[in-house]
This record gives sequence, C-alpha cells and structure tokens, in this order.
Amino acid sequence: MILDSIGVGLVGSTTRVFNIALQYCQQLYASNAVSSVYGRKGLKLSPTLAAFTNGIAAHSMDFDDTWHPATHPSGAVLPALLAASQMLPPSSKPNGLDFLLAFNVGIEVQGRLMRFSMEAHNIPKRFHPPSVVGTMGSAAATAKLLSLNVTQCAHALA
Repeated sequence: MILDSIGVGLVGSTTRVFNIALQYCQQLYASNAVSSVYGRKGLKLSPTLAAFTNGIAAHSMDFDDTWHPATHPSGAVLPALLAASQMLPPSSKPNGLDFLLAFNVGIEVQGRLMRFSMEAHNIPKRFHPPSVVGTMGSAAATAKLLSLNVTQCAHALA
C-alpha cells in the first residue's frame, strides 16, 4: 500500500489541481520548511503544507487505494506520516517498523470509523468520507509515530 500510494502521488504531482494547491502553499509563510513534496526534488514545505499537497497528489487522479465501506486510507495517512517523520531530529527518526506500525494504526482507525458509520452504507454519499476519517486516521497515525502520551493523543484527535 505504501509503495502504491507513493507511486500514485508521484503521478498526481503532475496534475493541474496539485499545481494549484502547491502554488498556494508556496505563498504561505512557513518558517519550518523541512518536509518534501511529491515530484519536486529539493522543494520543502512545512509538515502541514507538505502533508496537504501530497495528500492532494495522492487523490488527484482517483487511483488511490480504496475499500468498502468506501474510503481512501493511504492518501491521508501516508503524507502526514512522511511529513511528520521529516520534521524530527536525526536522533529521533522512526525506524521502519515504527513507521509501519503508525501507518497501520491510521489505516485501522479509518476502517473502524467507516465500519460503524451509517454514512458509509449510503451511496451516493452526501460527503467524501476521507475528509473525516482520513483526518482522524492521520491524527492517530502521527500520534503513534511521535509517541504522544494519552493527553496529547486526545488533543490530536479532538
């Protein structure tokens, strides 16, 4: 799922909607430009803006992974984790297993939220589920990656 999502994100970084979002994000002030952007070698944005633009890239062509009840799990979680991992100092970078565990936490949170959502079974949808469950999954995944305590995790999910 991770390699597929990166590949889809790289293709998505060639789309018009991605370029519009990227131009907008580059105009915003961010003093902590440490996180990479799909398809733009050497370009860094703040972790928040990089996660946003990379999430747009991942979903812009609608080739990102999906399941039923319908959501696109990796397109929200992976950009957030990649951006967050780049903001950490070298001494506290996550290892591969920690990264995979955090990724799986984010995917699991999305899946459980969709499983218990009445909206998930009402197709056509009145809203796009990744905007809700993707946000929660990304927050949970990033909280796990950063080893947040219970209070910090609650704040991240609130």
